[in-house]
Amino acid sequence: MTRGQIRWRLCLFVSAVVCISTVYVPQAGRAQNPDVKPNVGFGIAMTGPGGLYAYVPNRWGLLHVNATNRLDQPLEIISATYFNDEPTLQYGRKIWLPPRSRIHAWHPIRIPDKISGDGKKLNFHSLVMDANAGQDVLIRTESGQMQHDGFLPVNHEELVTGVIDDIDGDTHPEAREAVDLIGICRVSQSVSRSVSSLTDSIFASGQEGFDALDELVICDARPTRDVAGMAAIRRWLFSGGHLWVMLDQTDPLFLEMLLGDEIQCEIVDRVTLNNVRLDSGSAAPSGAYGEQEFERPVELVRTVVSDVDIAFSVNGWPAAFWKNCGEGRLLVTTLGPRGWTFQRNTAVKEEPRRLRRRPADGTAGQQAQPATEPATVESGPRIPNDAMANLSMEFWSERKAASLAPQVIEPLVQEYVGYGIPSRYLVGGLLAGFCLLLVLTGIGLWRIRKLEWLGAAGPVLALLVSGVLIGLGQARRQAVPPTAASLQYIQAVHGSDDFIASGQVAIYTPEPGAATLNIHSSGSIVPEMAGLETTTRRLIWTDLDESAWLNLPSTAGSRNATFNVSGELKNRVAAQAMFGPEGLTGKLSTSQLAQASDALIATAQGRMGVRLQPDGTFQSNVSDVFSHEQYLGADLLTDEQNRRQRILQTLLSNSERRAEFSRPVLLFWTEPWDLGFQFAEGARNLGATLVSVPLDLKRPVTGTSLVIVPPLLPFKPARGPDGLVPSGLWDQLHQEWAEKSAPSATWVRYQIPKALLPLKIDGARLVARVRGPIGKLEISGFRDGKPAQLKQWIDPVGTVEVAIPSGDALSVDADGGLMLRISGGDAARPELTRTETADGPKVNYWRIESIDLELKATTVDLPE
Repeated sequence: MTRGQIRWRLCLFVSAVVCISTVYVPQAGRAQNPDVKPNVGFGIAMTGPGGLYAYVPNRWGLLHVNATNRLDQPLEIISATYFNDEPTLQYGRKIWLPPRSRIHAWHPIRIPDKISGDGKKLNFHSLVMDANAGQDVLIRTESGQMQHDGFLPVNHEELVTGVIDDIDGDTHPEAREAVDLIGICRVSQSVSRSVSSLTDSIFASGQEGFDALDELVICDARPTRDVAGMAAIRRWLFSGGHLWVMLDQTDPLFLEMLLGDEIQCEIVDRVTLNNVRLDSGSAAPSGAYGEQEFERPVELVRTVVSDVDIAFSVNGWPAAFWKNCGEGRLLVTTLGPRGWTFQRNTAVKEEPRRLRRRPADGTAGQQAQPATEPATVESGPRIPNDAMANLSMEFWSERKAASLAPQVIEPLVQEYVGYGIPSRYLVGGLLAGFCLLLVLTGIGLWRIRKLEWLGAAGPVLALLVSGVLIGLGQARRQAVPPTAASLQYIQAVHGSDDFIASGQVAIYTPEPGAATLNIHSSGSIVPEMAGLETTTRRLIWTDLDESAWLNLPSTAGSRNATFNVSGELKNRVAAQAMFGPEGLTGKLSTSQLAQASDALIATAQGRMGVRLQPDGTFQSNVSDVFSHEQYLGADLLTDEQNRRQRILQTLLSNSERRAEFSRPVLLFWTEPWDLGFQFAEGARNLGATLVSVPLDLKRPVTGTSLVIVPPLLPFKPARGPDGLVPSGLWDQLHQEWAEKSAPSATWVRYQIPKALLPLKIDGARLVARVRGPIGKLEISGFRDGKPAQLKQWIDPVGTVEVAIPSGDALSVDADGGLMLRISGGDAARPELTRTETADGPKVNYWRIESIDLELKATTVDLPE
């Protein structure tokens, strides 16, 4: 029996055991009489999630609904679902059915964080209600059943992987090999082979449908036939997902449809290879990764690609490359699945193959050693070769948390919401008047010889003054209208019109009542639910990007809500800049230009201020480079700028979000955007929006003198031309220099923006900051096959600087890499870091705080 036949029989079996109940709509006048037998009705079935069988705690999933209307007139129903662990929180969809019709619909559901029982399955209950009834009128079955029960399997995998593969994989051996490769790669990362197969031809149009996934692997062309599904995948990727595209298994247009102008990838042809040798690129540890011979040829899609990080190549053609996409990461392989594995010979006893893990300092590690292979022996299981083990270690990792965690921005949002309180002078005056009035009353009563009445007059006067204070406070409170204050973080998806938005909103209502919260965009907004456990709340979807919270009570005061939405902009937000002798000049295009302020350019290496003009042109010079503790260009900060600085510090100092700023990003602030949220009528909109736009760097004409400032010169540790491997002096994972007590040295590779290549280095300026007893700091280049010292400082303190003239020691390779050797510590004076005391030896540490390199260069003619 073929795999396809097994799958279809399994689907039929699942459909047979799914709880399908036929529900009837009673005629008018008999709606609540269960004894009357209805003669017309409709059927509804709760089924699985349409191909994505992944439900993860505290993440969104999908529930599909099949509804049938057997009436001769249209019917509108509400299907609402809740879980045992959250019985008063319901998710559902309003469905309109034409006469004599059947509809397949879906709606998102959020899986509870805590699941009772063994946690492996989640019991749900679904209700079907008449949408046109004035109150919740449940529609009964023939047997009188008023709810439909079932359960969802809960996925507790450490890493949840979705796969879009060839449904008819039995007829394509390469498709089976692709799925097998995913399984053995997961096993190599100490997780199970289990994956969630997406078998639908049409995928969810919102990113909530992919929210349960940490990784998604594409090895089929189906997504190219679903434009809405492709947009959902793109937004999921830029929101932090990890996407692996097997280009040999999918449509050549996939990358173009996914990323648009973000990537330039041209497929030359497809070839088959019997001999495969994988060579490392700039995005993988250098070294030899072995050569294999295959009896059955392996396919290679030969591509020409730019603006990516090539991990491995075959015969000079990219075999695997990486690309950072917003908060997510894209892996593309062009070599067939078998080219990434080798077969272990079970007849030969070998040492267990150990997976190379990333060192604690975040460096790439030492040179990879080729795996011992049994040549072309066709026995034993296939396992990943060293190249694929390296890729797997990078690819299979958990999705990062939100860029701006709710607990960080919640107090900042609350600062926008408030109302005036009576001043201290007014309160003091009232209390002073109360005391004076009490004294005068006592004098008057004493004169008429009724002083004993003062015992009653005192409380009466106190109540009178208290009433005045309460009235003043209530008047001040009522003077503040309903308010929605939000802090939004909006990321423009480069190469497309899409955007991704996240953040928090504080909803203030002066009086208790029913809250209004409608959503007219793709995504979700979840209010704070504390104290609402006894009230039935419903999140109902009415259309593709239309939803609303129903029965959401509102107490007087402020309540927070967290949102994550995405959509398409009418006018694309874009920014481009060009290098010049003073720095950067550029142009920002956005419909929010009149509101834009406090702009800056941010990278993983630093920040620089931007002087933005009303027409969208901007300039950022060498003098605008920020210090490592600076986030705004203003000298004196207002209350609003103080809030903005705290948000920028939280965002840009997060070492887990470095990939988002691997390319220059233009950040600016505006008034809150209209994200499709509808609050109470007349509510004020307050707050601020931080907009992130990837910056396109353009090449100036040949012969232009330019300066490249430190934030635009990213660097990372690399194996030196003298064979020196990274020592951990620079922690690439946390983007900081490590504390040391012994001499240490490392080579770092500075990456010149590829838009400027080729160029000629005219000179450089290096500024270093150190602390502690470092003893000696040395900077070297490379000349005549050995390190060439550029500058040495003995016992440096604080900030040191050196101007480096042009020369062979500052040479740039074909990929725009410039190598420098950084060395710290003095082996001749160990007493600097190790001293003897009465309590024993004491270790003193030194540290390089920062090393900033500024280059002066001239563009030269492009090669033909």
